Amino acid sequence: MAKTKDLLKVSSEWLKEYNIKILDPDGWDRSPKNWDYSFNKEKITRREFEMRVCLSTVALLQNLNLDFKKCWYI
Repeated sequence: MAKTKDLLKVSSEWLKEYNIKILDPDGWDRSPKNWDYSFNKEKITRREFEMRVCLSTVALLQNLNLDFKKCWYI
């Protein structure tokens, strides 16, 4: 069984595990051609997802289960 840190999911799946709304997805490829692939088809690790969240503008919907201290080290 793969370790959690090695588990690959698409960003739209990872997002369901966090209480955030991505307002400006700077961490993802936002070009018209690649946005759908970058967010809905490209499989990434939790660490990569969290890095992309750190580079984006987000709204907290409830208590956040993401340690933003990690943003400085990614």
